[in-house]
Amino acid sequence: MKISRRRFSQLLLGLLATPDIAISSAIVGGQSKVNPAPDFYASAAKGKDNQYYLQVIDNLGRQVKHLALPARAHQVIAHPYYPWLLVVARRPGYYIKVFDYQEGVTRFEIESKAGYHFYGHAVFSPDGRFLVTTEHHIAKGHGRLVMRDAEKGFVEVADYPSYGIGPHQLSFLSDQQTLVVANGGILTHPDRGREKLNLDTMEPSLDYIDFKSGALLEKQTLAKELHQLSIRHLAVNNTDQVVAVMQYQGGKMDNPPLVATHRRGEDIRLLAAPETVNRSMKQYCGSVSIDTTGSFAAVSSPRGNIVTIWDIDAGKYVNHFGCSDGCGIATAGTGGFMISTGTGRFYHYDLVTRSLTKKMLDISSSVSWDNHLTAITTAIIKA
Repeated sequence: MKISRRRFSQLLLGLLATPDIAISSAIVGGQSKVNPAPDFYASAAKGKDNQYYLQVIDNLGRQVKHLALPARAHQVIAHPYYPWLLVVARRPGYYIKVFDYQEGVTRFEIESKAGYHFYGHAVFSPDGRFLVTTEHHIAKGHGRLVMRDAEKGFVEVADYPSYGIGPHQLSFLSDQQTLVVANGGILTHPDRGREKLNLDTMEPSLDYIDFKSGALLEKQTLAKELHQLSIRHLAVNNTDQVVAVMQYQGGKMDNPPLVATHRRGEDIRLLAAPETVNRSMKQYCGSVSIDTTGSFAAVSSPRGNIVTIWDIDAGKYVNHFGCSDGCGIATAGTGGFMISTGTGRFYHYDLVTRSLTKKMLDISSSVSWDNHLTAITTAIIKA
């Protein structure tokens, strides 16, 4: 693949990096060094007109793009080198739109093949060549990972098992070869909407899969008494520590842990919040993001109207703050996170001061932000 000037600059910066530079954003002694904020944030959204949109704003809250979608979407991902944003339909959905944010046009429209539907998440291979989506083989009830070649119009080139039911979010590890997949364990069928069909026999898992062969490298499951703890979303830091967040399908009065970490070759480590905080999460985590240092994770619980902060290495709860219907979370650069809400608000949380600040938005119309927020660091989006 031809290397763009932007990619060349990235590679050059990587070669020049020293250990001190590599940890330049680490929070030390209550202070953080400069790590620039992303230029833009993208999310699926719903307008007051009940139309679904791709919404892109800059870090000053100004609208950059506001593009109509055919149906509700779940995640937006950015291509690592091309000026493309991919919008993935919400489960059970059948479309992916590929927008060129420089030209403001749709480059590709991807449909799931017959008998499959999308699960709302996707990831690009680190070189940008392949798109990997989590999908559902409807007749068999099996999770699948489908790979498409971005250089050939997103033609399908592989179809692997996810080694579980209900694969949701996925990510690459730093070796650029291993995929980690959150198999939520919940069986559904499009004919019955989002009804959960196997709550008594759920078996959620965290699965590590070889990107090139589709081979299962490692499977991690929870204790039997927690088999209704659906592993849904995840994030991976710069040392391949996975933070997984969950949604509980058991008794309404139960108060199970909802956040876990994992590193390959070890057991899943369930993290404990104070009992009252954990109960306030309402058995539901909506998304997770890791800060630029790789040390802290923010976890949204929109049903409980709170966001919790976790120390990843120590495996400890740090604190929480209220955020009405806050679900989308993305890095804000040095020492913080951006949070989007279903009420149309946008906030910045500062890890150092532990303060939450409302960001003023200058967009054409009010929107209800959907579940996930994507940070984009690039200087080439044009309004």
